[in-house]
Amino acid sequence: MSENIAQVIETGSDGKKYIQYDWYRKAIPDNTVIGDMVYLDTMYSFAGFRSKEPEAFTIGYGSGNYLHSHFLIGEKGKVSIGKYVIL
Repeated sequence: MSENIAQVIETGSDGKKYIQYDWYRKAIPDNTVIGDMVYLDTMYSFAGFRSKEPEAFTIGYGSGNYLHSHFLIGEKGKVSIGKYVIL
């Protein structure tokens, strides 16, 4: 995962990555690929994320998700979001 995203990502004591100051304190799923300059509004967007697939969620350069966008992805689901996409 890139460290060059549009907000601060911190590593918790459990070794997982978190969005700094997120009100929904849940780790970024390990099977995500986050491009540079990406903005993830809150990890609550991933509350319905259940995929077990490798690289199950990819979000490209300059993309982001904002207020009320949720990723409801089943155990075998995969989603790829390209560059410069706003959700």
